[in-house]
Parts: sequence; C-alpha cells; structure tokens
Amino acid sequence: MKLGLSQHSKTLTKLKSNGINMKEQQKKLITEIMNEDAKDGLYKKQTAVEWLIEQLQKTRDWQRVINEANQSGSSVRDVIKQAKEMEKEQIVEAYRLGHIFHDSNDSNSAQEYYDTEYGKQ
Repeated sequence: MKLGLSQHSKTLTKLKSNGINMKEQQKKLITEIMNEDAKDGLYKKQTAVEWLIEQLQKTRDWQRVINEANQSGSSVRDVIKQAKEMEKEQIVEAYRLGHIFHDSNDSNSAQEYYDTEYGKQ
C-alpha cells in the first residue's frame, strides 16, 4: 500500500504523541518512502543520450530525424545504440580514472557503478 506524504506526516504526529522513539520512526518512514520511490524507478539516473532521445521523441521533428537517417543508410536504432555505448564507455572510464587518482584501480567496480546507477544497456 502506497501512502501519500500527508499520510506519513499524520503517522509521525500520532507516533510522537504516543511517545514512540521519533528519530527511529522518522528513519523507518523515510526509508519506506525511498524504497517505494525506487520501485517506481524514481532514482534511476538518466544518461544525457537517453534524455536527448526522450526530448526528441516529444517533438514533431522526430519523424524527420528517422526519415533522414533511413535515407542516409543508417538505422536510428543503430545510431542510438552506438551513442549509448559511447556514453557508457565515457562514464565507466571517468569513474575508473577517478579511482586511479584516489589510489584504487578496480575496473570491475567502474562497470558495477555504471550498471547500478544507469542500468544495464
């Protein structure tokens, strides 16, 4: 059951008046809210390429982009896939380089970081 924010506030007020450890209850409710939001995909990061595609799809020019790509012999799907792969490599490499400068060189963790933050593509 998904509770609205006002319902959570009412619950906190009730708990406070009952003398229940407020800090623990707040922590529990915040965790519950965040878990619900995560299930809804709220915290999944969106890459710049994904954002651009989403914005283009909202425009009237999207069909023109598809037509022009087809005329040039390219598939829009292939171009998007290539752009996402390039961006993924850049994110993983930036993460890896960040670890090198912090005396750590775990390239597996760079891939894990990408998969966790952006999802497997």
